[in-house]
Formats: sequence, structure tokens, C-alpha cells
Amino acid sequence: MTESSDQAIDVETQARIEKLRQRRAASAPTEPTTATEPAARTAPPRRTPALGTRIAAVGIGGTTLFGLMAALALTDQAGATPETTPPPTTPQPIVVVIHTNGSGGGVSSPVAAEPASDSPIELRAQPVVRTVEVPAAGSDGSPAASTNGSR
Repeated sequence: MTESSDQAIDVETQARIEKLRQRRAASAPTEPTTATEPAARTAPPRRTPALGTRIAAVGIGGTTLFGLMAALALTDQAGATPETTPPPTTPQPIVVVIHTNGSGGGVSSPVAAEPASDSPIELRAQPVVRTVEVPAAGSDGSPAASTNGSR
């Protein structure tokens, strides 16, 4: 390449750069030149359809939440009356019926049995510790048990 062709390329590049600068300057928002001149207004960004869906979901969720809270409050108010405990009842007597082996379903006289006590049965854990010993290896050092791979 010669020196004149390099200069021609530089001139073309500079001209393209200048055109780009002018185009950018023309499309850039204008700023006020004085304090009294208002700035050029730009349109607000367009709302997307997804925004409406989110608003609807929040509205439905909030309505459901308040509905459930109202239902719980209503049931709580209905149960606000003091509960009266029923008087304690005596346990029914236990009747034991004994069938004799030789009878064909004959019933002997019923005998009333008394409960053992009114106190609860107390249960205690009794842990059992068991020890396991490892089988000894064979006389030649091989293990006592062997497997045949995955069979």
C-alpha cells in the first residue's frame, strides 16, 4: 500500500465516525439549555402483559387470605361460649362370661369384676444390650465366609 491510499482510508474512516456522531447527537434526548426551558419528555416504558398477571395473582391471593382469616375468626367467635364439662360418670361394671369346654355354648352366671386401680400404669424402658462376636478366620488366614461375586 502506498501512503496516499492510507491517507484516503483514514479520511473515509474519519468521515464515517463523524456521521455516526451526528446521528447519535440527533437521536439523543435534549437537555435543557437554560433553567427555564423544560427537558424533553420521554414516554414512560410500556407495561408488559406479565405485569397485569402479577397484579391479578396478588389480588386473588390477598382476597383468599382475608377470606380464610374471616372464616377462622367467625369459627373462633362461635366457639367463644364457655364449655361446660359433663359430670364425671362412673365406669360401667366389667362383666366376665366364662364358657365351659363341654357345654354347647352354655353360659355360667356372670361375675362382676372390679377395676384394679384408678392410677395409671407406669412403664419403664428396659434396654437390652447384646454383643456379637466376629467369626474367626480359617487356619490359612482366609475368611470364614466367602461370596461368589455377584451371584
